[in-house]
Amino acid sequence: MRLTIVHGAARSVAGLPSEDIANVESLVQVGELAVAYETLCTQLFEWEVPLTAQQVEELTHLGQELEASASYAGRLWELVPPNA
Repeated sequence: MRLTIVHGAARSVAGLPSEDIANVESLVQVGELAVAYETLCTQLFEWEVPLTAQQVEELTHLGQELEASASYAGRLWELVPPNA
């Protein structure tokens, strides 16, 4: 289940370069879900990919399930436009 969620999250975000999506998918395929999640969040932040509040909430929930540091998703709130 988590495997599908991390993979789906990487695929559903528009604006992330294909090589970053491929990196996340590679990590998912070898079972490194937490690392894949951390990589996804880091790349979203570094590329300043606009996100919706719902996407950030979903990533936050996924991070909690993977027992990742809350800081990964926490900083993604900066990518949600103020009027969204």
